[in-house]
Amino acid sequence: NNSVDNNTVGITAWGYANNRNDVSVAEAASFSNNTFLPAGAVPVSTEASEYTLWTQKLQQNGIVIGPNGTSGSTTTTNQAPNVTLTSPASGAAFTAGNTITLTASASDADGTVARVEFFAGSTKIGESTASPYSFNWASVAAGSYSLTAKATDDKGATKVSAAVSISVATATTSTVTTTTTTGTGKISREYWANVSGSGIANIPLTSAPTSVTDLTSLEAPTNVADNYGQRIRGYVTAPESGQYTFWVAGDNSAELWLSTSEDPAGKVKLASVSGWTNPREWGKYTTQQSVKVSLQAGKRYYIEALMKEENGGDNLAVAWQLPSGATEAPIAGSRLSQLGSTATSTTTTQPAPTTTTTTTTGTGKISREYWANVSGSGIANIPLTSAPTSVTDLTSLEAPTNVADNYGQRIRGYVTAPESGQYTFWVAGDNSAELWLSTSEDPAGKVKLASVSGWTNPREWGKYTTQQSVKVSLQAGKRYYIEALMKEENGGDNLAVAWQLPSGATEAPIAGSRLSQLGSTATSTTTTQPAPTTTTTTIATGKITREFWANVNTESISQLPLTNTPTSVTELTVLETPSNIGDNYGQRVRGYIIAPESGQYTFWIAGDNNAELWLSTSTDPAGKVKLAYVNGWTNPREYTKYTTQQSVRVTLEAGKAYYVEVLHAEVAGGDNLSVSWQLPSGAKEAPIAGKHLAPISATLGTISTLSSSVAGDDVELTFEGTTAYPNPFRDMITLDFGDKEVTLQRVVLVNQAGKVVYEEKGNLELVNNKLEINLSNAKINSGLYFLTYTDAQGKTDAIKVIKE
Repeated sequence: NNSVDNNTVGITAWGYANNRNDVSVAEAASFSNNTFLPAGAVPVSTEASEYTLWTQKLQQNGIVIGPNGTSGSTTTTNQAPNVTLTSPASGAAFTAGNTITLTASASDADGTVARVEFFAGSTKIGESTASPYSFNWASVAAGSYSLTAKATDDKGATKVSAAVSISVATATTSTVTTTTTTGTGKISREYWANVSGSGIANIPLTSAPTSVTDLTSLEAPTNVADNYGQRIRGYVTAPESGQYTFWVAGDNSAELWLSTSEDPAGKVKLASVSGWTNPREWGKYTTQQSVKVSLQAGKRYYIEALMKEENGGDNLAVAWQLPSGATEAPIAGSRLSQLGSTATSTTTTQPAPTTTTTTTTGTGKISREYWANVSGSGIANIPLTSAPTSVTDLTSLEAPTNVADNYGQRIRGYVTAPESGQYTFWVAGDNSAELWLSTSEDPAGKVKLASVSGWTNPREWGKYTTQQSVKVSLQAGKRYYIEALMKEENGGDNLAVAWQLPSGATEAPIAGSRLSQLGSTATSTTTTQPAPTTTTTTIATGKITREFWANVNTESISQLPLTNTPTSVTELTVLETPSNIGDNYGQRVRGYIIAPESGQYTFWIAGDNNAELWLSTSTDPAGKVKLAYVNGWTNPREYTKYTTQQSVRVTLEAGKAYYVEVLHAEVAGGDNLSVSWQLPSGAKEAPIAGKHLAPISATLGTISTLSSSVAGDDVELTFEGTTAYPNPFRDMITLDFGDKEVTLQRVVLVNQAGKVVYEEKGNLELVNNKLEINLSNAKINSGLYFLTYTDAQGKTDAIKVIKE
């Protein structure tokens, strides 16, 4: 017999007389203290469905009705989260002393994941509270480990992943050196006299300073003069690993910049003074103090302090607080080094683990620079040489959309190729946009792959033919410098870059896993193997690259058309160009110079008309500084006409390559350009010999693949599907565009001096996508030439060809 007592009963009538058997109570059963629902609450027409809903609710709350009934719960049972240990893989092997990264995926169907804990056996080694859930297990000892991940949700339910077994082997012992870097004790101060204005932007940083001196701390002399600007720059070496805070003080305006490495291109503004402070007055403005910055002990970082003085008192100084809490105000000379100096190191020999083979991947981010309040619609309007309004990181190669009007932006960093083979790129943007790619991590080798001259919708890849690049050969695991530019005028705005991999897979936009920030260190997947002892020596090739622009009517170096395709590109065997070759032209000689000795070098430049000499602290052109210049003219190899022709002493390291660039503008009359140096040993080379030089690149126009057969056979130069043959040639040469659709407007043959020796122009007719060029009537001497061709869109490319 069922009893119903002390309940709210969902029936509208009671007893068999009403034929309403919602609740059946036998005559002997108890039925007391019950509350009935109002009459008609559950009509006959819906009682079946009401009963179904009622029983479902009982089941959900664990309620059982009857003699063995339970009261259940009024809340839904919490489901445990799901968790999987995704890295390392089961069976992975590691070397003792290294760091192992553990990664897990976790989710919770009815809530959120509060944390994921990582265990080695029963020992907790770390935890993570945010996705992606990962932990770096440092200095792992030799042995075998069973790793698990335990997820806990927001209601306390837990679940443990399946175990992953790994092994950690004892490191083999071979001796390597560990270096601790210290400062050289000095940092450089550049001073510009007679500079009006009160802002940092008034300092003529691109002009030669009035003087360059060395400081023994990060503080300039006080109360020097009125109306001047100064820049202190070099390297600061961190004595400890951890969080640093910086301060700047100055009168009038002042700024403090720091890079993530020795590369000035990675610098960001840490602190500033917009008015004035007394000497070493660190707390007048909140902007004087930086955020906390993580630095690594023994590592050198590029640092730069700028100050513009108008009138009255003047000062500039930089202080910091170390992770240990110690403060240096100003920063001591023992932490500082001059720009271009070699790191001073204390060397310790100790046991080392075996070396590794690495496969490079992206770090997951790329930098976006944003300039607000920029008028105009063209890429040329973006003030790339000025400090951006903001710098942020993106997790894919796509900028935020519909941000504002009248701004410019640049996304730049490295892209890592996941496969070897032919890639195609696309760019979309509103308004104008350009995509550039280098043949390496070096921005100097960049070429324009694609562009938008009007506007597209977000991720609209096919509006213009110029949005798609030619096919580009990339190597798996190699990082390439990439740069996307966009200028917004008004209306909607967007910028994104896509690519298609050799396998056919498309990423639109390119994923963050392929990207790395400028100046970052390559992230690698490591395979342990025995380590040979390696010695790296940089070898010069004996040549350097010379780019020549004809019909340039200016004597100003700043007006040289360096962003345009040169009329010709040749190679020199010394750091000197041909003399008296013409009027109204510009040229750039660039590449790498390899120091034969360690020590102090002095450089000189000679030229007619104006000329400039630039040198970087490494192979990175972004770090170049102007060493010497000619603002007038000199005779060939006349190195002492002006004091500006001689550089300050520059510290170079034997066997190390440095980016070098020489610029020259010729108007009329005689013309020449050369560079000389004096070595630390006292020996002079005037001009610098080819044995110390290397060219910037073998690339012309776009990224190309250069292949040659055995000497004596025909040589074919492949240029992204376009070929010229036979090569070497005699009287006939065929320009073959393969499968590429081209409307040809102009073909020019240029010699190494930049002179046009043959030209065809107009709507040139192609037969089977080929142009046959008959040179039998042209007076062409044997030697190297450049076959330059231009299509209907104005795009110009070139191929090296050899006349027998």
